[in-house]
Order: sequence, then C-alpha cells, then structure tokens
Amino acid sequence: MRRMLAALGLVGVAVAMACGSGTGTGAPSDVDGSASTSSGSSSAGTSSSGYGSSSSGAGSSSSSGASSSSSSSSSSGAGSSSSSGASSSSSSGSGVCPAGETACGAMCCTSGSVCLTDQAGNESCAKSCAKSSDCASPNGCCALLMSGGAGACVAYQTGYSCLCAVNRDCSTAIGGPACAPYVKNDVVSAKDFVCKPNDAQPWDGCDTGAGCCPNGYDCWADSAGRSYCARSCSNDSECGNVGVACCTGSGAPAATCNNCVFTCGGNGGCTACP
Repeated sequence: MRRMLAALGLVGVAVAMACGSGTGTGAPSDVDGSASTSSGSSSAGTSSSGYGSSSSGAGSSSSSGASSSSSSSSSSGAGSSSSSGASSSSSSGSGVCPAGETACGAMCCTSGSVCLTDQAGNESCAKSCAKSSDCASPNGCCALLMSGGAGACVAYQTGYSCLCAVNRDCSTAIGGPACAPYVKNDVVSAKDFVCKPNDAQPWDGCDTGAGCCPNGYDCWADSAGRSYCARSCSNDSECGNVGVACCTGSGAPAATCNNCVFTCGGNGGCTACP
C-alpha cells in the first residue's frame, strides 16, 4: 500500500526493510517531512490536519500530485493481471507478485511493509511500524505517513516526524528524547505523538532539566509519563480541531500540572485524542 508523505526537498533514502532494498535516490515523498511546529507559526502548503490526501483505489492518483494506492496495481499489458480473489497476484516491474504481496516498482512488498515513492518517482518497500522503537537503531524513524495509519521505518532526516507512544521510543538521533503531540499551526493536528526536543518550547518536552514553558503554555504530565508544554484547557472545544485535539481530564485521560513555578491555567492541557 502506497502512502503519500509531505516532501520538503529533504535528501535521504528510505530504509528498505522486510522485502529488500529500493532504488530510490532521494527522500521518500510519502513521509511527513515537516516536524511539528514549536512556535505556532503557520506552515505554507500543509493541511490543517497535517495529512495530505490519498486515494484508496488501485492505481489512483492522490491530490498532492504523486501516486498512492492501498491495493495492488493492475496492469493492462499482455500476460499480467490482477483479480480480487484471495489467490490474486499483482504485477510488478519484474513479473507477478505472489498472493498477499503488493507490487512496488520492480519488487514485491511482503505483508507488514509499505511501498514508498521518493521524489524522483522510484519505489521501494519499507517496514510498517507504529512507533520508532519498532525500527532498527540507531536512527530508525517510524515516519508519520501523510495518509495516516501505520508509519514506515526510514532512515531519519532532519524534519521528519517520528512516531512514538512513550518517551523511550525516542532519542536525540530521531528528533529528540520527548514524546509529544503532533502539532501544526499551534493546534494538535493528528491523533499521534512524535519525538521532539526536551527544551520546554511550545509543544516540546518539559521533563526534568528542560526549564519552564513560555507564557501561554503549561507543562502537563500525562498518564503515559509524557511531559510537554501545551495550551491549558478545561474542555475539548478550547483545543480546536474537535475529535482530534482533546483536553486531558475531558476527552483524554487526566494529566498533572508540572510547571516550574506557577499553577497551570486550566484543568488540563490540549493533547491528541485517544
């Protein structure tokens, strides 16, 4: 299944796992290449949800200009076909993929992997993942895919949004040691957490030694042990992006105020909805 990622001209090659190496010469164009904003400034060209559009039909094109599909592509050329039955095969550049595998350029992606496309149009397989600790060390990043769902293990490049569930999924090698909400334009924009610096900046970590959060933000420690500078709230509607952004103690599990000096300005902090 091909996923679209936000391409910001970063240089790198996806780590091809589970099904061999790809032939890409640039960064995957399917990976979210824009890290969560820490200052609340807007990012031109990004959607309010942090995700781009992708289609689910075989061989269809996404609205961002690169192809993406969640099923095997069929070929109209002689000698190759694709059927919808359980025993169907999909076509690849090198022949026909076995049942259960997905065509990806000249190779076949096995179950548990996704097909990524780089900025030059080259395709390669990468291991599916839910958090960055699922990927190979030391710089394995479970990159946030623009189409949502599972991430993909790639070699980290500056600006990638690497998925996490808790702080131990993160490190300074993949964006920072703190696990915090994914944010665009000062609003929690996905039901995901990503690795961020522990520097007490807006929406970054505020664990011990980070310092104090700036005005307008409070340090909230949630039930998963993550501490980050967030806007305080008393109900979900104060966080914007209803259904994606929730207030801890309201639509999300309760959190504890962990400010350096002053009390927090609400009953909870804005975070990703469960």
